[in-house]
Amino acid sequence: TRERFGYGGDALSTLGMTFMNFDMENFDTKRVQDFREASRPHGGITECAPFNGIDSNGLGDNSGPIGWQSVYTYMQRALHKYTGNERVLQDHYINTLNFTRFLETYASSYNDQIDVGLGDWDPIFSTPTNFTSNVFYYTNLLYASEIAFTLGKNTDAIYLASHAKHIRDAINTRFLSPDGIYSIGTQCAQAFALDVGLVPPSMVEAVVQQLVSAVRAAKNHLTVGIFCIKPLLASLCENGYTDLAYQIVTQPDYPGFGYMLSRGATTLWEVWDYDDYSTSHNHPMYGAVDEWFYTHVGGLKQATDSVAFSHIIIEPYPGGSVTWANVTYLSPRGQISLLWKIEDDGSFCISTHIPVNTKATVILPTFENCKLVQHPFVSDFVNKGIQLGSGIFSKCLSPPIYCTYKIKQNNIIG
Repeated sequence: TRERFGYGGDALSTLGMTFMNFDMENFDTKRVQDFREASRPHGGITECAPFNGIDSNGLGDNSGPIGWQSVYTYMQRALHKYTGNERVLQDHYINTLNFTRFLETYASSYNDQIDVGLGDWDPIFSTPTNFTSNVFYYTNLLYASEIAFTLGKNTDAIYLASHAKHIRDAINTRFLSPDGIYSIGTQCAQAFALDVGLVPPSMVEAVVQQLVSAVRAAKNHLTVGIFCIKPLLASLCENGYTDLAYQIVTQPDYPGFGYMLSRGATTLWEVWDYDDYSTSHNHPMYGAVDEWFYTHVGGLKQATDSVAFSHIIIEPYPGGSVTWANVTYLSPRGQISLLWKIEDDGSFCISTHIPVNTKATVILPTFENCKLVQHPFVSDFVNKGIQLGSGIFSKCLSPPIYCTYKIKQNNIIG
């Protein structure tokens, strides 16, 4: 391996993966502190922490590129979301405001836009930095407003949310075409916009279709870099193209994860192409695919308003040749377990364990060419979700001809 510096971009791109696999609270609390201690006099965040002088395509004052700087707000948000740690938000609040003001001050010289940066790092097809950097500008303001609301700093929160909305609208005016293309229509541009909520509701379908077109044009391979793996796979699953996401992940040839395996890789590489170890063959920054295993293949994630898994979402996305998934996650509120399986007769069976002091919404997948029986429980289960309290839950939905689902069993304890 190489490049053992504390790069903010690597940390940001793998936040979900690390929190779903490891107890990151103490480690990332220390990392946020490292970035604060390395921050520049005017509020900018360095590319690495501890600071080592690297400031590639930064915003001045030895600050880093905006994607790497963004780790400061993203990591605080993740700490609170996954662990419930509110103290870290309080401890860093003044510095968070200083950071957003630094971004605003820089942007004020360029019509409230930030066009420079390193973009979606190490992609197959590059997305212009004027798009990706402004998306990061938007999300930093948005996440800082969420932090302010959490801490009861309502005046700051309202201002930051309003400015974030202004930047969102400016991005759409500048980069969104009438036929749903963001920027130049790369997989990253389309997926990034969908993932962070940039897309106006009336344009979602068009933006999704352009994303699918970009994937098809690459013969169902990915073309993204480190920041857009998660948005790409999530956006496809959540907009009706789950099988396409599975195809991307399982492609055996270049570029993709299967290609790494075919060349003998046992750990992720620093770049998509094989080389003679001039780059690292043990590098985490493409690791967001592992988060997708939990959140979409397995189907375990949190509701938008959930903190520390107070409101669990169980929503599997079966696809490809995968017929089962088994997920266990030790949350701050206790162990969450989930097992789903497609039986030989086509029945979809699911079992979950929901810890105390939480609630869960279970949403089962629909399949092509299926017709639901007119049963309110089944309809709610598949379309809106069933609300559960703590305890053990298991159910099978069995399809006879025409894939019409019927209740097989219902056992809720708790």
